[in-house]
Amino acid sequence: MKYITNVGETIEGASTKQVVEALRDGSRFSSDETVDNFMRGFAYRHKTWSGIDVRWDTVENFMEDLTASGWWLRVE
Repeated sequence: MKYITNVGETIEGASTKQVVEALRDGSRFSSDETVDNFMRGFAYRHKTWSGIDVRWDTVENFMEDLTASGWWLRVE
């Protein structure tokens, strides 16, 4: 799986969880968090900046909402 963010960053992983882990690991401030805590914090920041809600109850919902909001696009 390969995604391109709205600022041109490439995020890749073999599974949905690995994609979110790669997103987390590339984060300046959240790379040491659990996946759940990272998704919760990211969803909060996304809502603050864009006004768009992102679910963080599952990795799949998190990724789906980021795609629907235009934050990233799946390219592979």
